Amino acid sequence: MVSAGRRLATAAVAAALALPVLAGCGEARDVAQGVDKARDCAALVGELTGVDWGDVRRSAAEADQAARKLDDRLRQVDDADVKRAGEALVARVERLADAARGTDRAAVQRALDEVESAARQLAATCDVPVDQVGG
Repeated sequence: MVSAGRRLATAAVAAALALPVLAGCGEARDVAQGVDKARDCAALVGELTGVDWGDVRRSAAEADQAARKLDDRLRQVDDADVKRAGEALVARVERLADAARGTDRAAVQRALDEVESAARQLAATCDVPVDQVGG
């Protein structure tokens, strides 16, 4: 028969041995989340590299197309922070499209400034240089 003290000592050793394993699981989960975020960022940044912001500024149709492409790509994003930053960018690009339909150049410039601000936020969220997101 095993004494209570021996059972307690055995349980303590087992717990001590399990801690590094459990910590490793947490680290693995953190790494997996980092990989997911990097994949999501790469997908969005890749979509943005094909956008000619000069054309978007001048054409509501180009802005609409850019917003649609970004929105489609966002449906595949899992990371909450990246999704939030991407959604903010899509909303700003949609506002730019609305402004481009009008004749008020100041409104277009304000909308473009908002797009650039949202692009900077996405860049910060993804930890990439802002010039990679077209901002």
